[in-house]
Amino acid sequence: MTMTLGDLLEMIRQDYVDHLTAMAEDLEAEGAEVMFEPAFRDDKGEVALDGVLKLPARVDLLAKRGDDPAGALDPVQVAAEGVFKFDGSIDVAWDNGMAVQVMPFGWDMMPVRMEGLAEGVSYEPLQQWFWRWFAEPEGLEGPIQEVVHYLGDPEVKEGVTRVVADMGTAPLEAWQDLLDACAACGAKKVIIGDEATAEDEDGEDAGDEK
Repeated sequence: MTMTLGDLLEMIRQDYVDHLTAMAEDLEAEGAEVMFEPAFRDDKGEVALDGVLKLPARVDLLAKRGDDPAGALDPVQVAAEGVFKFDGSIDVAWDNGMAVQVMPFGWDMMPVRMEGLAEGVSYEPLQQWFWRWFAEPEGLEGPIQEVVHYLGDPEVKEGVTRVVADMGTAPLEAWQDLLDACAACGAKKVIIGDEATAEDEDGEDAGDEK
């Protein structure tokens, strides 16, 4: 059976989610109380905003150890073991004609490069995308929040704008929605992932996963 891009994206997402839940189970087995994907907050208890885009962020897990009600909460970052690797790249024509090239990447550390943006571009579509998928949906069953965790500030070099997104536990719809946001910013081409990760240290293509 031929694997579709959607199938591949779901594998990449699930790899991270599996690592997240496994880490939570390990912490709980050690006696810790675990909170999934809380937002960083400032000294006043408000959701903290940072960076040029003034966006919030989430930590993967918070772990409270010991019986003291006022005990410290330790942030725990979870990293998938690596990026999913595949031969070459996957090329897609987006609805508005924007070219999309998908290279190996990890769901929790996804480079996004946009080409063709106008000088002085507004990144409001990216900000709106992030806030939309940062919000916790209602009616969830289980601890997974289905939210994005982080979006880095845009960095422009030689006419290419690069951001890094931590997709957290957001569903595939958020990935598609991100491409729509890039198109709304005026991107003519979007490259997901990094070409450097498409080959291993020996220069040979890997199989399915690092």
